[in-house]
Amino acid sequence: MTGPRTKIGLIVPSSNTTVEPDFQRVVPPGVTLHAARMWLVDTTPDGLEAMNEEAETAARALGSAAV
Repeated sequence: MTGPRTKIGLIVPSSNTTVEPDFQRVVPPGVTLHAARMWLVDTTPDGLEAMNEEAETAARALGSAAV
């Protein structure tokens, strides 16, 4: 592909296996998806709090892909 393209960044829990395929089905041609994962095993208040502590790191990683 030549020229600029649209890039979408996704931040998802590590245990989520559906978001990327779901998004990929609906994005138009020329749009690419790039995901960063935040560790999550147990969906508990403590697990969610720990996952959210990784949000800035995940966003920084996606930023390096210029999404």
